[in-house]
Order: sequence, then structure tokens, then C-alpha cells
Amino acid sequence: MKGFSVKVIAQNAAVLMIAPALLFACVSRDQGQLPIEPQDISPVEAVKEDPLGEGKQQKAVALGGKLLTTQDIEEAFRGRILRGCYPNGESFAQTLVEDGRFYDVNQNNRFMGTWAGRNAQLCFRYEERVQAGEPDVCFAVLKVQNEYDFYTSDLNRKVASTRCS
Repeated sequence: MKGFSVKVIAQNAAVLMIAPALLFACVSRDQGQLPIEPQDISPVEAVKEDPLGEGKQQKAVALGGKLLTTQDIEEAFRGRILRGCYPNGESFAQTLVEDGRFYDVNQNNRFMGTWAGRNAQLCFRYEERVQAGEPDVCFAVLKVQNEYDFYTSDLNRKVASTRCS
């Protein structure tokens, strides 16, 4: 038993003597920069934000609502007409078809693109944005009583609501 303890102590001492040299080599590489650049991290290794993280849930409660999950969003809007208004008072009405297409009711049911619940957000893919190579437009959705508020994904700005006067 004593021999085992001496062996473990000798191994630990060797690691402790080598560790500072390894740390110095990493820090001194490229004049103190990190040994790996953030863009060099593969998507598998990159840490992804939890779309319904605790901070967002707390923010949603502070805003007076419940942050909807992807499933909640799809159940709430699939096959329905979504009517609401923007902060400037302009109204909207969109038919969200069960197959993922959506139409603008205010423009004689003009086809606008596709919609989906994704990463706890309601996302719209507008045809003109696709053609321009632009990304989908996505909103976090808060349920406030029986109405819905739509926010930027970080919940910092309300962009639309079904609660209109």
C-alpha cells in the first residue's frame, strides 16, 4: 500500500512540473492569443443556446406571459388565421395553412411563403427574401391570457401582437 502511495505522488509531481510549461506554450503562442479561434470550432463542438433557457423564461414571466415551445406554437397557429397589429398600429391577417404555407388575408389571400415553429420561435420564409438570399424571419411568442405577443428572439423588443385596440 505504501508503494502505491509513493507511485501516485511521483506521477502527480511529474504532472505538476509539466503543466506550467504546457500552459506557457498555449498562452505564448501567437502573442498571448487563445490556441483556437472561435470560427475554428466545428458546429458539433460549439455550445448552443437553449431556446427556452431559464433567463428567457424569467423574462417572459416579467413581461406577463408564457414563452411558447415549438410544439405550442404549431398547435396554436396551424390551420388558423393570425390577426394582429404592429407597434405602429398597422394591422395584419395571415392564414397559416396546415401544410406550412401562409397567405396575406389583407391582400386577397396572396401567397407569401411558408411558416413553421422552429427552436421555440414562429418563423416565416417569405418568397422575396428567399430569392434575395435573406434568412427567415423568426419571433419568440408569448401567450398572454388568450392572446399572443411576438418578440425578437432575445425578448428585448415586441414586434407585433394579437392584442390590438
